[in-house]
Amino acid sequence: MVRYERVYEIPNPRGNEIAALRQEIGQLPYVTLEDLQRLQSGNEFWCTNCGSRIRDPSQKQCGRCGSETASKSPKYRCTACSSGVDPSEVRCACGNDQAILSTALGAESKPDGRYRCVECKSPVNPDSPSCTSCGSTKAFQVDA
Repeated sequence: MVRYERVYEIPNPRGNEIAALRQEIGQLPYVTLEDLQRLQSGNEFWCTNCGSRIRDPSQKQCGRCGSETASKSPKYRCTACSSGVDPSEVRCACGNDQAILSTALGAESKPDGRYRCVECKSPVNPDSPSCTSCGSTKAFQVDA
């Protein structure tokens, strides 16, 4: 049995409709890779024992090692962008495949207050590759 369907023609949009669409698209905000990484890592916790990512904060223990302690700061960071890295992940979101202990990067050392993050204005360590609060890589020196 043959089934017939009605075919509708879609009219070509006029030139001014295409121009209006281009203008709307041009006004859309854009998101950088750094912004996307900050958005993705906003509500994450990290196991203090094995360094694995804990996505669900209601989890009572680490799914990998069973530890019951977690931290907002990752145990391992990407050597390229300094984002937190789960040791079981093959690559960071930036594409780099190498990570290092956060303490080796100086990320865990306490800032002395002389430098502040450009984005969130929290105190930062100038030796750290990024702000531990928001992930920004820019800081300014506070005048004494």
